[in-house]
Amino acid sequence: LRTLVLRRGQATAATIHQPRSDLLPSFDKVLLLGPGGRVLFEGAPRDVQRSLAACGSPSPGRGNILDFAMDLIADPSWAAKLHGQWSTRAEAEGRNSTARQPTPSSARCSAPCSSLTPCPWPTAMQVLMSRSFLNFRRQPSMIWARCAQVLLWAVVVVPVYAPLGNSQASITSRIGLLHQTLGILFAGTLNNLAVFPLERDVFLRETRDGLYSTAPFFLVYCMFELTIEGVVALITSVIMVQSCGLESSVQPQVTFVAVLLASIFNGESVGIIFNSVVMSAGFSVNMINALCCVVQLTAGFMANSMPAPLMVVNHISPQMYACRALALTQFPPDLEFECDGPSPICLRTGTDVLDMLSMKDVGSVMGNIQMLVVSCVVYRAL
Repeated sequence: LRTLVLRRGQATAATIHQPRSDLLPSFDKVLLLGPGGRVLFEGAPRDVQRSLAACGSPSPGRGNILDFAMDLIADPSWAAKLHGQWSTRAEAEGRNSTARQPTPSSARCSAPCSSLTPCPWPTAMQVLMSRSFLNFRRQPSMIWARCAQVLLWAVVVVPVYAPLGNSQASITSRIGLLHQTLGILFAGTLNNLAVFPLERDVFLRETRDGLYSTAPFFLVYCMFELTIEGVVALITSVIMVQSCGLESSVQPQVTFVAVLLASIFNGESVGIIFNSVVMSAGFSVNMINALCCVVQLTAGFMANSMPAPLMVVNHISPQMYACRALALTQFPPDLEFECDGPSPICLRTGTDVLDMLSMKDVGSVMGNIQMLVVSCVVYRAL
């Protein structure tokens, strides 16, 4: 870079955190930035120590002056002192240059401000979307982290349950497969743990510096998340329904996609809630795992005769509506089963299975899907 400056006369700007002492003399000017992008020093490298001393800082000794400066400005009070000193000098230099050569007011730099105004929504969203595209391009593992849990689950489950027949034993297999599908809620939380904590830390730093508000980050995160989750839910549902022999007409297939997408999305929402309150990922996993187990067990396939208070609480669980939508579409009245076992009890139709599960009067498929969508909006808003 130094060669480009000397031979070609090109101005070169290098963003570097803490250059080594032997590299520091290679820079003609140093621009030291503090929290919020505020200028703390601008000038020749040899003047850094003089500027620090003018603010009353102790001597750095023989160490790297920029290492010392970075440690110093970690203290907000020192950062404020240095920014104030630079502001005073910049204002004085601006007045002197104006006196020597008047310029239109539109061409003058405004005085340094003490706080930043957040970017407008369109600008913030454009920058955040560009950065997200760049991150996914540079780190393909982020896409794999969002896709792997659900896709690998399908790869493991299909050989266990396929093909489903119409015997009495197949009823148990169908219920077991649908019950396992509700567990995708936990996969959504794992997707969140793989990506969100890093995004959260960057977001907290940038909002603390006043760069943008919460809404642009929220919208961009949801857009990228829903795009990937929608594709994963569609692929996984086709694999599951077609390979296992579940009901595969339009309504059951679309319902399976909707349940998978809502489960992953709500799992992400649960992860966001916990990871926004608790900074320890390990503790969050333990709490989320316990919550997801309870939600899955009480959804309706395994526990359909609970005390009334638990049933009331269960109405805030999205998996209850997912369970009902799956049951209504996968056990239609015209689905018939063979009475091939020695047991005197025989479930001949899908209606008999719904009666056994206490799901004959749980509303319509569309009504449960609508409640599932409402739960997605509410949990994400939290």
